[in-house]
Amino acid sequence: MHSRSLQRRTGITLVEVLLVIGITGILLAFALPPAAAAVRAADVRSARQKIAASIVRARSAAIQHGRRAEFIRAGNIISVTVQAGNVQERVGAPINLNDTHGVNLVASRDTIAFDPRGFAIGLGSLQTFVVTKGVLSDSVCVTRMGQVTLRGCGVV
Repeated sequence: MHSRSLQRRTGITLVEVLLVIGITGILLAFALPPAAAAVRAADVRSARQKIAASIVRARSAAIQHGRRAEFIRAGNIISVTVQAGNVQERVGAPINLNDTHGVNLVASRDTIAFDPRGFAIGLGSLQTFVVTKGVLSDSVCVTRMGQVTLRGCGVV
């Protein structure tokens, strides 16, 4: 007779499930904005590193091959070429910074050419490349001597 009331229930109730979902939602609401900001900052840093590495690659190619080499910015796409006779041969694949990191690249000059000694040709002063994503920005600078600076390079 009373065997039915003595049975133990197993499982969870709908109220318990809704409570867990609600608590999880509240925790996510607090965790997502800082995580999204960290991802944006990482995208800007990664793009800055790729720009710096490409500029160093162009300078190294000029020195190694003993010929003029160029770092080229076309919108958000960066590439490196080295002179081979009357044509410029591409060194590596072009990198689209907007596709890979969702950033925009701005500079007052689209091309930096390096002579066979590794000096930047035609730079009057410091050349700055500015990477932005939303409100975040960072920069890469190149001196006339061909040096790449990541720290202390003012954002224009």
